[in-house]
Parts: sequence; structure tokens; C-alpha cells
Amino acid sequence: MKDVKHIESPETITIAVRKGFKPEQMLKATEDMLKEQGEENPDEILEIVLESWKSIVNKSETPWALCEDCYKSIQIYIQKRGS
Repeated sequence: MKDVKHIESPETITIAVRKGFKPEQMLKATEDMLKEQGEENPDEILEIVLESWKSIVNKSETPWALCEDCYKSIQIYIQKRGS
């Protein structure tokens, strides 16, 4: 938890997701794990993982703790809101 530098509201995360944010680090780690376990076509599983994550975001009512890299990634999508 020492990497946690920022707290964002669930509304902020939802806005970013609606504008196209994807948790790239999580998806990359999941893909690497699947490949290490011998999964030859991880794309279908990754789509399920992403959709499940979006569902969690949509249901979330608690603040999100973010590391610096995640915070920067989210900020890109939040700023699109003003565009």
C-alpha cells in the first residue's frame, strides 16, 4: 500500500471508464500470467476480465486508492471531460 498516493471518488473513475480508460497495467499482468500458464488465446479471457472490471467500477461506492502511474493514466481520461 506504500505505492498509494492518490484517492479518487468512484464517480471520477466511472467518468474515466466511460471515456475509454482501461486498466492497462492490470490487463498486461493478466495477459502475461495467462501466457505463462500456457493459454494460447488469452484475448477472450482478457475481454471477460475487462468487462468484469467495468462492472465493479459501475457498482463501486467507495473511493479508489491509486498509485502514481494509475493516477496519471486516469487523469488523461478525466481531462477529456472538459473537451
